[in-house]
Amino acid sequence: PDHPEIKEFALQTLRTSAKYYSSGIEAMRIRDYDQAIKAFDLAQQFSSNDFKIILSRAAAHRLAGNLQNALSDIQLATQQFAGNTDFIIDDDNQKSTTLQEPFQLIRQRSLIWNEFALKKMQSLPGLDEALDLFNKVIQAETQLVQRGLCQQIDFRFFLNRGDCYQAQGKPQKALEDYRRAFASNPSEESVCTRISLSYYQAGIDFFNDSKYLSSIEQLTKAIQLNPRTATYYQARGLAYYYQHQFNEARNDFQEALRLDPTLDQVRQRLTQFHAELPKQAQIID
Repeated sequence: PDHPEIKEFALQTLRTSAKYYSSGIEAMRIRDYDQAIKAFDLAQQFSSNDFKIILSRAAAHRLAGNLQNALSDIQLATQQFAGNTDFIIDDDNQKSTTLQEPFQLIRQRSLIWNEFALKKMQSLPGLDEALDLFNKVIQAETQLVQRGLCQQIDFRFFLNRGDCYQAQGKPQKALEDYRRAFASNPSEESVCTRISLSYYQAGIDFFNDSKYLSSIEQLTKAIQLNPRTATYYQARGLAYYYQHQFNEARNDFQEALRLDPTLDQVRQRLTQFHAELPKQAQIID
């Protein structure tokens, strides 16, 4: 092992692997993921046990849409990490690692699970499996936060799981995840849109049950989050109307029409509403 020629050969092998690895990283930078995969394949041929090469190739496969290959690389990277980790025997006489998995391994695994879950969501039979994957992602990301390796869970994971709950017909659970996403990123429009839609649907449900005050409350929350949606004002205007709060109803109808002049039903309702106002005033008097 100490022979100069052997040392030189080992160094040359490492240099060659590093050259291909650098090429792969550059290909990743310009989003040429197929080229990156080829470069990482070559790098691994010269350094088969290099953890970072396998992990980088997993990322390239994921970004290229090769999810099964990405997962295979993550499993290989996990084995490489475990093989290079010292073990101790704990108090329960169980084998445990002295080192915890590194951030990049956990994050890449989470991202791959997330992509798999999004694909599963495309069909109704896959929703339960998708939810299981999202739960695993959020559990893994929670551990990263607890270890101080990141400040908070990426809001998109909560957003995706919320969408999964919504697809399963569990609006309350969906809203809880949307609120978690909002707490992480209150300025993200997609989060505000989803929460506002949840409040809007709740408002419609209350309206259909003739619970107009509760409907107004939910629709007001929807408008506060997304004040540019005409149908929110249209719905709240109707709730105000049936609650005999005519000025508020008129204001909402006018705002709905201002935001979307194509709402003919609102235009008709507003015309009818103006015609009825004198009668309403006489009844009030």
